[in-house]
Amino acid sequence: APARSHQASVFFSLLKEVDKQFGLSVRVQACREGPHALDGTHIRKPVAFSELPLNRIAYWASFEIRRAFKAYKAFNGNWGAARQGLATADDFRFVRLAWECPPRNMASSREATLISGDSAANRWVYFSKGGEYSPYFQDFHLAIDWANDGRCLKAFSGSVIRNPAFYFRPALTYTERTASGFSPRVASPGCVFGHVGPLLAPNDDNDLLPLLGVFMSRVVAYFIELMVESADASTSGSAARHYYQNIVGAVPIPEMTDGTKDLLGQLVDSTWRAKQELDALCETSRFYQGPFVVNGHHRSLVAAATALTSAKDSTYLKILRWTWEIEQSVRQSYGLREQAVKEIDEEFGVHPNTLPSADVDEAAVRAALGTPVEQLIDDAVSNGSGSRAITKKVYFADRQLELLAARFNVHPVTIAGLRVEMALVSPDDLKETALDVLSFALGCAVGRWDVRLAERSGLSSRLPGPMAPIPLCPPASLVGPDGLPAEPSHIVSEEWLRGQAVRADE
Repeated sequence: APARSHQASVFFSLLKEVDKQFGLSVRVQACREGPHALDGTHIRKPVAFSELPLNRIAYWASFEIRRAFKAYKAFNGNWGAARQGLATADDFRFVRLAWECPPRNMASSREATLISGDSAANRWVYFSKGGEYSPYFQDFHLAIDWANDGRCLKAFSGSVIRNPAFYFRPALTYTERTASGFSPRVASPGCVFGHVGPLLAPNDDNDLLPLLGVFMSRVVAYFIELMVESADASTSGSAARHYYQNIVGAVPIPEMTDGTKDLLGQLVDSTWRAKQELDALCETSRFYQGPFVVNGHHRSLVAAATALTSAKDSTYLKILRWTWEIEQSVRQSYGLREQAVKEIDEEFGVHPNTLPSADVDEAAVRAALGTPVEQLIDDAVSNGSGSRAITKKVYFADRQLELLAARFNVHPVTIAGLRVEMALVSPDDLKETALDVLSFALGCAVGRWDVRLAERSGLSSRLPGPMAPIPLCPPASLVGPDGLPAEPSHIVSEEWLRGQAVRADE
């Protein structure tokens, strides 16, 4: 009844409680004894829920958080379109791993697929189909049969082709169903989207990177938490949640000045490229440039593994600095005050870059570095510091580094510094470094990789930017003049390689 909607009601949040029965009992008793309720107790008038999309009962949201949904326009229909992609009805027939498809049979645009005819050329295109938690950047490792603009797939009984007008254009995508956090990332031009890898297509391509900064902020993550089944936050994993496109599309986007857009775009571009460089060390990546060891002069595998750990930590710290600057800019754009910021930090934990620089027990850090991630999470829950960023896969740069920083309440630079100072290299790191070198050498021997990249510096091509098409051949490939896998007597010269190094973003 309308009158009752204005009557205050009491709500208890037990998502972070390990023993929920005991937590409920304590809160009920506290309410009976006096007006000062414990954390996790909320008093709200039901009418307040009308401020949220579909009147969702997000009782934990404060007035200032709810106000954003009225003060700013939703993404969908104003800034762009949130859309679901296709469903093949038979992935075994139409979908392949990208490395199963010969590069000569891959296409990077709709126009190329239209001229393929019945031949194998230009048959396969990259396919966005969700995947692991991957903020900002993702290596698209799937391909879909799209010959003749998807003629066979469109004719297949059971397949559903949704929103094809949005295919092949630059956009944002994310994993629709996951037990991890919401992690939007760039989908470079040339991709087709699946129903579990929805897209966020901005009206203006120039807004793509700034909008990624907004969507990847913890402010927006909190908005989305108001609209999905929150699930338990006291254990790692738990139930998967659906980030439907109508939920993500309902996120309010603040008005941003040109200066703010430029700043966010630059920070997101830097973050994307840093993650791309890390991914380029992986042999199955679309951006593979060869193992770390070929780009330096190391006297041993131990030295190479140690240098790699140090280089990765340096990149992680830069990413954390940039993402914190993104977070600050987004909070300012929404005009959030201290209470709203505190509310978000209580849900996700503070950003790792804001943790204090302090001394730490080196022996404890050494022991923790060998602790499995799940054990670190369980320890955090047991001592009462298990925020959603801890218990779920929600991180900016590196999960282990950020978990350790949270555990010892110190800035990640302290953990990274100790790791370098103590030269802590695990047996797994040594094994991985050795396997990377051996695999690259074998690839060179059979003509897959270009050994000259390891012999002479300056030959590796620059990696493409986020708005450039995904390469058909990884940069480390031995190629011919057409940029496709080399054939006998048709191998590019060193001059050709040096020329490519300056044209990657064109």
